[in-house]
Amino acid sequence: MRRSCGFGLVILAFLAALEAGAQEIPVVTAEPEAAGEVSAALPADPAPVIGRNSFSLMVGLYTTSFWARSFSVNEVGYEPNFVIALISGRDLITTPIGFRVGHESGIALRFGQDFSVEMWRAVTFSFGARLLGRVMVTPQFALGLSSVSNLIGVERPREAAEEDGDMSRLIYNGSQLAWLLEAFPFIEVFYRLHHRSGALGFWGNVPDGHNANAVGFQIRY
Repeated sequence: MRRSCGFGLVILAFLAALEAGAQEIPVVTAEPEAAGEVSAALPADPAPVIGRNSFSLMVGLYTTSFWARSFSVNEVGYEPNFVIALISGRDLITTPIGFRVGHESGIALRFGQDFSVEMWRAVTFSFGARLLGRVMVTPQFALGLSSVSNLIGVERPREAAEEDGDMSRLIYNGSQLAWLLEAFPFIEVFYRLHHRSGALGFWGNVPDGHNANAVGFQIRY
């Protein structure tokens, strides 16, 4: 009888020890790891969607200097003639790294001391990159042909100074730098050097045409 009771007590003690050990074993699940994998797969900060089409309003003031010096906006001389322009553009080729190729058409009123109308068509090359976190900067270069209804400002003496000079139709060059906030990718503000060029005598037998330092805003859609 005593042996049976002793044997029963040993079994009860063994079962109690097993139950206590089972309570100390941690339960391992795959949910935290799976959640971590899903979080890693999702992009933390996706790039904004930039529209292919654009429409711009630009205003500027014509300089009395040549192309290279006109970038020095605080040191260059200005003439009493202004430009206000509407520009329509479209990106035909876009790449994941931000490089784009497209075209633009522009029409401008040139007024002040004189009055004239300008129209141009150009191919555009641009590259968008992030700068300072939420700000995107896009340099753009436009190259095409420009035609005016009549000459204004320094265009007249520059044409007269060259034998067989013709500044009615010149090469168009638009060097532009634009900024946008990633929270508002549909609108940009920009600076552009609005330039008509003879390409050092290659076109129209004139070295330079006319330059305007301009600012504007651009709607993308």
